[in-house]
Amino acid sequence: MNRAIITMALGAAMLATGAMAQTSSTDQGTTATQPEQGKHGFGRRHHGNMKKMAEKLNLSQQQQDQLKPIFEKQREQAKAIWKDSSLTQDQKKEKMQALRQDFKGQVNGILTPAQQQQLAQMKENGREHMRGKMGARMAEKLNLSQQQQDQLKPIFEKQHEQMRAIWQDNTLNKDQKKEKMQALRQDFQTQINGVLTPDQQQQWQQMREQMKQRRHHGEEQAPTQPQS
Repeated sequence: MNRAIITMALGAAMLATGAMAQTSSTDQGTTATQPEQGKHGFGRRHHGNMKKMAEKLNLSQQQQDQLKPIFEKQREQAKAIWKDSSLTQDQKKEKMQALRQDFKGQVNGILTPAQQQQLAQMKENGREHMRGKMGARMAEKLNLSQQQQDQLKPIFEKQHEQMRAIWQDNTLNKDQKKEKMQALRQDFQTQINGVLTPDQQQQWQQMREQMKQRRHHGEEQAPTQPQS
């Protein structure tokens, strides 16, 4: 079996069982990770994102000059949202979504159509990279046999497509999407447990809990760039 395919599919499972709020890529084409603590960490990551985007998209100096204040303002707004203790987590996510949409519109207003396509491809590559890393970790931690990977592959692939379809369905409101995602997670977990041994099920549960804890810790700090 193609290792990249199975690790990508395994990674989708991790996303569906607790990491939804922290999706794996940004519209800037870089994979989203937990921010480093302190102002120097934010600065380094922000600078790195801008540099990578400039190189990959072959941005002109004029484009870089136009994008720089947009990135800086967006980063400060994101930090302010996540540090606002008067907001609930749902309210923070709602504000971040609005900020993402506004940011995307401003960036696309500066990029050429070809650069916008390149950026979309960079974002998808970032998703695949993150899913692959998480999937490889899951396969290693649970010591999955080749037979188990063969059984899990179609389950993960179907779940990943269903997950994407739900979040891209503009006919559904936020509550409806959450309800459908909850049903999908429950069905997915039942299928996964049918393949894993009791010991692996326990390890899988622990991995999910660890993922939730890391996500919660990350939400207490502002991400360098909001995700899209």
